[in-house]
Amino acid sequence: RVTDSNGAFNETTLNVAVTPNTAPTVGTYPNTNLNPGGGTTVTPTAAPADNGSIASATAAAPGFTGTFTVNTTTGVVTIANANPPGTYTVTVTFTDNCGATTSPTFTLTVASPPTIAKSFSPTLIGVNGISTLTVTITNPAANTVALTGTGVTDAFPAGLEVDATPGATNSCSTGTFAPVAAATSISISGATIPVNTACTFTVNVKGTTVGAKVNTTGNVSSTNGGTGGTASATLTVSNSYEADVFTRPSGDTFIMSDDVVQMRKFLNGTDVADQMTDEFQRADSAPFVSRGDGKILSDDVVQTRRYQNGTDPKQPAAGPMTQAARPADAVDKLFGGLSKTVLDNVINGGANPREVRVESASGSAGQMVTVNIRVNAVGNESEYGFIITYDTSVLSNPVIGAGTAGASVRSCNSTTNPGQINCSVGGFPNDPNQNGIGEIAAGNNQILITVTFTIAAMAQPKTTSPALSNVNASSDAPQLFTPTATNGTVTILAPTAAGVSVSGRVVRTNGRGVANARVEMTDQSGNVRSARTNPFGYYRFEAVAAGENYVIGIRHKQYEFAPQVLTIIADREEVNFVASP
Repeated sequence: RVTDSNGAFNETTLNVAVTPNTAPTVGTYPNTNLNPGGGTTVTPTAAPADNGSIASATAAAPGFTGTFTVNTTTGVVTIANANPPGTYTVTVTFTDNCGATTSPTFTLTVASPPTIAKSFSPTLIGVNGISTLTVTITNPAANTVALTGTGVTDAFPAGLEVDATPGATNSCSTGTFAPVAAATSISISGATIPVNTACTFTVNVKGTTVGAKVNTTGNVSSTNGGTGGTASATLTVSNSYEADVFTRPSGDTFIMSDDVVQMRKFLNGTDVADQMTDEFQRADSAPFVSRGDGKILSDDVVQTRRYQNGTDPKQPAAGPMTQAARPADAVDKLFGGLSKTVLDNVINGGANPREVRVESASGSAGQMVTVNIRVNAVGNESEYGFIITYDTSVLSNPVIGAGTAGASVRSCNSTTNPGQINCSVGGFPNDPNQNGIGEIAAGNNQILITVTFTIAAMAQPKTTSPALSNVNASSDAPQLFTPTATNGTVTILAPTAAGVSVSGRVVRTNGRGVANARVEMTDQSGNVRSARTNPFGYYRFEAVAAGENYVIGIRHKQYEFAPQVLTIIADREEVNFVASP
C-alpha cells in the first residue's frame, strides 16, 4: 500500500515463495586399493549438487596418516601418501551455505603387493628327468588384510614342460592352479593369501633338451595389493655328468659300478680318456669343488665312487677339457705298457649264476650282530654296487668289515641316508687280464663284506629284514651285470643273563688317580659288591649280570664323588668318577 499526504492510497499484493533448504546430493564412490605411499583420485558417480551452494567439502578416515583433498565442484577425492597399511572407511562430507551436510563413504584398502619366489629341486637333471618347481607367493608382513585375487603366469623356456604326472599341490587351497601335462606354462589365479601367510604351489616339470633353463615368472599381482615383482630360478638339464664315463665315449647319464671300473682303466693307462670330446672333462672329476684339475689320478677314482654311492650329489661336467702338462709319474711308469682288455663275459644260458645275498643272523638286544653279505660269482666281476636298507629302530651304527672274497676297496656310505648303506666294493686280488683291475675268484658263498650292527637295547624278540636293492656288478671290460638279490633276516633273541665286566677310574680334580678308594656296585635287589682302586685309581668288576640297573658309588675318607646309575647291557669301560671340588 502507498498513501499520499492527503490520505489517499493505493495497494497491491506481492506473493513471496520461501523454499526450504535441502542437504547437498552426490553420487557414490567406488572402493579403492592403494599401495603404501601411493596416491590416486576417486570420482563419484555424480558431481555434488545443492539448491543453494556447496560451501565446503572434506574427507577423513580414522587412523589414516595420508592426505585427502576434495573438489567442491566435481566431488573428486584426491588421496596422497597412503599409509599405514590397513582397511579404512573414508567419509566425504559436503556442507552447503545453510550448513546442511551429506556424508557418503567408501572403503580404502592400503596393502603392499604380494612377493614371489621360486625354485627347482633338484636343480640338475638329465634329459627327460624330473624336477619339482615350487612357486611361493607371500602376503608381506606389514599387510593387515588378506590379498585377494592373487595370480601369476609362468611361461617356461624352451625345453621345459609340465611332466606327464604333474603332481600339483596348493598349500592354501584357494584359487585356480591346474597344470596340464606337456604344457609349457603354468598359471595361478584367484588365490587368497591370508595375513602373514605364504602359499606354496608345486608342480613336476620335465627337461626335454640340454641346457641351463632360466625360468622367470611374470609379475605377481592381487586385486587389493596391486602388482608385485617377478621370480627367477635355473634348472640345468644335462646329459654330461662328472664321472659318467661308461658307456664310451658319451656316458649314459648314470653313475654306477661300471663307471668306477672305467675310471680305474683311465687311471692305470689301459684306456685313454678322449680329449677331443668332453670324455676327459667328465673323467677328471676331482677335486669336487673345481670339478677337475687337468689330471686323472687316484682321487678321481675315489670321487667317482663318492658319486656312485651317493656321498656327493651328481653335478654337470665342467673343469679342464684337456690334460694339464705334468711329468710322468709312478702311475704312468707302472701301467703305461698295459694293453686294453677285450669283452669276454658271455654267460652260459639258463639261471642267473650271479647272486648277492644277505645271510641271516641272530643276536640279543644291546649286543652286536654281524651280517655277512655273500656272493655267487662267475669270476669276472670287478666291482659290486648295491644298497642295504634296514630298520633303524632295531639296528644301528653299521660297521663295514672285510669278507673272504678279497675285496680291498669297501666304499660304503651309511651316513647320508639313515637306515641305508650305499656300497661300492672292489679291489679284488686276481688279475687274469693283467690290466691292473682285479676280479673276484669264481665260486659260491663267498663273503663279500660284513656289516656289524648294534641291536637296540630295548629291542623285543622279533625278526627284521635288511634288504638289498640297486644290485649291480661290472667286469673289468667294463660290462654291467645284474646279479640276483636275495634278502635275509636278523632274529632278535630273548635276553639272557650273561656275565659282563664294568671298569673305570677314580680321579681327583687334577686328573690324578685316587688309590685305595672303595667302589661299591649295588644291584636292583640291594646286593652290594665292592672293589678297591689300584695305585693309579683303576678298578674293575667281573661277572656282572647283564640286563640290570646298578648304582655305583665311591667311598673315600678324603674325597666325595657323585654316584652313577647305569643299565648294564654289555661290557662297560670308562665308567669314571671325578672328585667333587
